[in-house]
Amino acid sequence: MKFRTALEELKSNIVNLAYEYREKNEFPIYTDERKGSWTTSNGQHWMEGFLVGILWNLYSFFRDEKIKKLALEYNSKLLEIEGPLSHDIGFRVYYSAVKSWENTYSNDLKKKIITYADKLASLFREDLGFIPVGEEFVTYFPGENKEIAKSELIIDTMMASLPFLSWVLTNFDINYYKNIIIMHAHKTFDLLVRNDGSTYQAAYIDDNLEVFKHTHQGYSNESCWSRGQTWGIYGYSLIYSYLKKEIFLKIARKLASFLMKNIPEDKIMYYDFQDTTEKDSSSNVIGASALINLYRETYEIEYLRNAVELIRAIINNKEYFREGGLKHTRYRKDQGRDSETMFGDYYLSEVLINLIKMGIEE
Repeated sequence: MKFRTALEELKSNIVNLAYEYREKNEFPIYTDERKGSWTTSNGQHWMEGFLVGILWNLYSFFRDEKIKKLALEYNSKLLEIEGPLSHDIGFRVYYSAVKSWENTYSNDLKKKIITYADKLASLFREDLGFIPVGEEFVTYFPGENKEIAKSELIIDTMMASLPFLSWVLTNFDINYYKNIIIMHAHKTFDLLVRNDGSTYQAAYIDDNLEVFKHTHQGYSNESCWSRGQTWGIYGYSLIYSYLKKEIFLKIARKLASFLMKNIPEDKIMYYDFQDTTEKDSSSNVIGASALINLYRETYEIEYLRNAVELIRAIINNKEYFREGGLKHTRYRKDQGRDSETMFGDYYLSEVLINLIKMGIEE
């Protein structure tokens, strides 16, 4: 299947979905694998910004004013709701408010973006050197521990919240965030990146400053959750693009090297590198997008070649891409184990658009 054909199918799926939920104060986030229907949220979830983001991606390519209108409507609905104060603010705002501002240059949106950036920065713990998960994390993950969340570092923060702060720093010239970004990125490398370039998902620091490395996702504490690995590559590569600090490019390359050495023979990523029983196609699209970021910074063809292979493996297999959606993604370890997710569809749109604009086609 050609990349443009896949993008057109994805467009049809997402636009229809957006119209379906247009009049509801709900956001589709992932499908229930048993029912096949979309699970929705009410504005308090980390995944909601992705629908706004994918609509803006589609608008940027197709220039369809109906899609622009949908993006603005969903963004307005989302920002009317006060989301949880957690490390996931970037996921919620970077793909919604930021993209909306880039298409409108609204002063009201600029103020809201800065307000959210300040809230995220307020979580930063200088004594620990990072932005912790934050106790309001339990709003959408009620089984988690509030006390641990106050001093827990997690790889997911690298994916959107640090790029979000980097974007605000770069576009609105707010230098206050710079040290927070740099300290958090260094601490993530120190605590979560292993010598071989694989990653832990999380590290908790107790009152005695003892570090406990563990995971909320993946196979085990000592294994490597594939989506977390791609979060890391994506985040470090983006932060490098904003700050131009060579150490962050070096870290992104180290993580990418581990990823590329461990891509399965069929090119469909496993949920965890140490557990070959379950697949997670979201790691394909996030990983591909991250590798394209690295290619743009280094012009090393290995990154682009692997990115293209990861995407072709998806769109040429009806088991993983059909009806305009990315199938067999994993929302959480014990929830949405075999779903279509809004973040999966978002990163698929991002990769397809980038490859088409780069002139790469089957």
